Amino acid sequence: MKTYSISYKYSTNGGKSWISTTTSVKAESDMGAIAQINSKYPDVKDIRIISVR
Repeated sequence: MKTYSISYKYSTNGGKSWISTTTSVKAESDMGAIAQINSKYPDVKDIRIISVR
């Protein structure tokens, strides 16, 4: 299992405003890490993997 540091923007009001953040998730693959981020909020964009440990 790898630890991914991921930056992304999310919206909780239908895309009217966006909040930038960075978080760490544990996953087996890049796609698994991105899927975890996508499942957190209804609207997510600009997902970038910053580092993998």
